[in-house]
Amino acid sequence: MRVRPLLLPLLLLLGLSGAASAGWAQERFPAHYIVFSLDENGDVKPVFHRPVLLLAPLVSRSEEDLERLRSEPAAGDGSLDVEVLDAGGEVVFRDRLPLPTWVRGEFHGGPNGQGGWSIDGHVFPQQDRAFVVRVPRIVDGTLSLSAADAWRRRTRSASFSLDDLAARQDLLEIPEAPVANVQWAASAITGSPANRVDLVILGDGYTAAQAAQLQTDATNLEASFFGITPYSSYKNYVNRVILSTVSAQSGADHPPYNPSCFGDDRSCCGDITAASDPLAGTYVNNALGARFCAFNIHRLLVVDSAPVYAAAAAYPDWDQILVLVNDTTYGGAGGSFSVLSRHSAALDVARHEYGHTFTRLADEYDSAYPGYPSCSDLSGSSPCEANVTDQTTRASIKWAPWIAAATPVPTPEGNPSYANVAGLFQGGRYLTSGMYRHRDASCLMHFLGVGFGDVCGQEYVLRLYRGGWGQPSAGVDPIEPGLENPPPGTYTALTGASFSVGLLGPLGGPALQTTWKVNGTAVSTSPSYVLLRSTPGAYQVTLEVKDVTPQVHATMAGTVLDSSRSWTVNVAPSPDTAFYTVTPCRAFDTRTANGPLGGPVLAAGAIRSFNLAGVCGIPTTARAIVGNLTVAQPTQAGYLALYAGGSPVPPTSVITFAAGQVLANNTTLALQQNGSGTVTLKSGTSGTAHAILDVTGYYQ
Repeated sequence: MRVRPLLLPLLLLLGLSGAASAGWAQERFPAHYIVFSLDENGDVKPVFHRPVLLLAPLVSRSEEDLERLRSEPAAGDGSLDVEVLDAGGEVVFRDRLPLPTWVRGEFHGGPNGQGGWSIDGHVFPQQDRAFVVRVPRIVDGTLSLSAADAWRRRTRSASFSLDDLAARQDLLEIPEAPVANVQWAASAITGSPANRVDLVILGDGYTAAQAAQLQTDATNLEASFFGITPYSSYKNYVNRVILSTVSAQSGADHPPYNPSCFGDDRSCCGDITAASDPLAGTYVNNALGARFCAFNIHRLLVVDSAPVYAAAAAYPDWDQILVLVNDTTYGGAGGSFSVLSRHSAALDVARHEYGHTFTRLADEYDSAYPGYPSCSDLSGSSPCEANVTDQTTRASIKWAPWIAAATPVPTPEGNPSYANVAGLFQGGRYLTSGMYRHRDASCLMHFLGVGFGDVCGQEYVLRLYRGGWGQPSAGVDPIEPGLENPPPGTYTALTGASFSVGLLGPLGGPALQTTWKVNGTAVSTSPSYVLLRSTPGAYQVTLEVKDVTPQVHATMAGTVLDSSRSWTVNVAPSPDTAFYTVTPCRAFDTRTANGPLGGPVLAAGAIRSFNLAGVCGIPTTARAIVGNLTVAQPTQAGYLALYAGGSPVPPTSVITFAAGQVLANNTTLALQQNGSGTVTLKSGTSGTAHAILDVTGYYQ
């Protein structure tokens, strides 16, 4: 047994420009970063802990979001439900994570005659299993984990005191993974981790003297990796980070050939290819355990999962990991993350594996793997991945919009007329029949050396926006959060206001579709907008943004590619408008008898209008009033919104209250300009409440 050296992660962010110039706020969010191992019995054990400061806030998932994740294809993986409970036992944070189950070795076979290479595929149950949990730091918090296997059977539950884990982190299996020379210098940091996929390229088998080589190798890798569609179009949606662990010796282990070798034995290799490996019998002292011939497949290059995750704590906001091994022998693997060697042909393997780990795509080749979890779009209980199906009814095929009317369903294989179009081709997901794929021979999930095709490419884009791969939990937003100017909210102005946002769209276009609306009417398609109004009143300004990429079929996009922001601008009377005081007067009070200015009590979600012209001395020519709004006897928490009649409901309220509270707030309120002086009141509560408006003056 070799003793692994102390992990010394060195953060090398690609490029030259400082990350601080990106224009996004760099607030930090305290969190626990915990690595767990999972043994063959399903028992969970913490092996590494670090307190970290995240750049992307951890957002607790709603029950609706959790249900959506439960209904998504499992892609052969298990799942992990995560909860954090406070000292009183209340759940304060929830998340759901994939729990990788398989190690994949998918290598170049023979040429397929259409410009690609068949996949020599191997799938094994993952024995070295580990996972990372990132949760907010709270005092006296308890972490609850519940794991299910790839067949959606609940296997193990465990609970841990977060304070205890932090207190004994030095006693865990991996006590140290200190960071050295962290440098924020990155043109490849394209935006805030709170609105990006964060991809770490983690090196293994690089010595301290080879740090520059790692940076060169990783920079070349990421440039090539993102060189195909759709990765290239959405490269700016991904932060790319190089993370180095210093090894005492360079390279990976090459076990000696032994035809009697059995199972996954680190001491030998039963694959005949090892007999001609010039490095056979070579063992090195590297940081992450990179070794060839896992499961007796010489080209299956793997690393030890737990040390990888511990090293990745140097950049705790990571969402995906690629491990680059400093060895020119052809090899790689997929599973929890992708592993590849420096051999040029390993790049295609890494792209394919990223299709599994990030995009959650299925393999489209039909080599049999008995025992692999089944799927069905017919039963719906365990749906298939986006690129395969057992559905043969044309109208019900999930990628039917991509299939041309002239293309027969099922679609014949080997016919040049259908070589590069979507159809329904039999064979896929390790089955020769009963399962269908979307392309014949022109998808990277079927053959290496080709592109992704329409359905697989579309799913990558949808997954970017849909989320479920880390933070942001809801996916990337084409309107950059935090770069709205001014921030969404309610503002008072004399004549209007100007608005601008930061936008994130695909490289090379098409440009995002932007539509500005005022009170529901479209007014501009420019990236920014200036509202100019001379008439006092409330104006709701809304920006609607949509990615109209042709890489997602328009009929399949739904609202996943959409985003919006809203502002309310109260245009106040101009300075030359006179203000007139009145003796403090009650304009309406719902506690009184039923009537136009009285009861009944406001029901849940009620919207009522009150005509104030002629009330309390307010003339029909009044433009705005000044007064005091009070809530009384609310039975549930909620809010009251008060706004000019005829205007849309504003996104902000005048009063926010708890059950049983009596609260008041001053307000200057524009009136409907039709002589009625109408104001509208909305009760935003699930219970009942009373509202009272007292007027002290008006503008005219």
